[in-house]
Amino acid sequence: MDQDQLRTLLEQVRAGAVDVDAAIERMRHLPFEDLGFAKVDHHRALRHGIPEVVFAQGKTAAQVSAIVAALLRNAPNVLVTRAFHVWMIDFTRAFRPWPVLRSTEGLLRCEREVYAKLRSMTLAELKAAAEDVLEPHEIEGVLARRDLLIAHYEKLVRQRGESAVLY
Repeated sequence: MDQDQLRTLLEQVRAGAVDVDAAIERMRHLPFEDLGFAKVDHHRALRHGIPEVVFAQGKTAAQVSAIVAALLRNAPNVLVTRAFHVWMIDFTRAFRPWPVLRSTEGLLRCEREVYAKLRSMTLAELKAAAEDVLEPHEIEGVLARRDLLIAHYEKLVRQRGESAVLY
């Protein structure tokens, strides 16, 4: 939860749009939440202006998912890092089914393995992996964006050749 989110929540309480018990429930795990295998810092964004970073190396997929799910209760953005790879996930937009990709200028190349996984991903697999943290419409959004990404890379392969796009 960052300053703006906290201010909004307090203003909603003052205006009567959110009752005190609901606000308390929202802040129940603040500032830290102990998951047993990780201590989640829900006030990092408030103190530092950037969200908590999930160091995924050495953790299972289930543990990373649990940490991300805990963070998403209070923050729209989550950083996940493993070794030298860093991804920023903006959950306020990532799972909406956009009719077009907003920007494809940086999507010029794709790892073959990632591309193959995108092409083979099924609704059943996605539901099994994400139903604990995503709503049904968000899962549909992931699939819609996946379809747009595949179409984008297929177009690039036709234009530039497979070896120029997939590595």
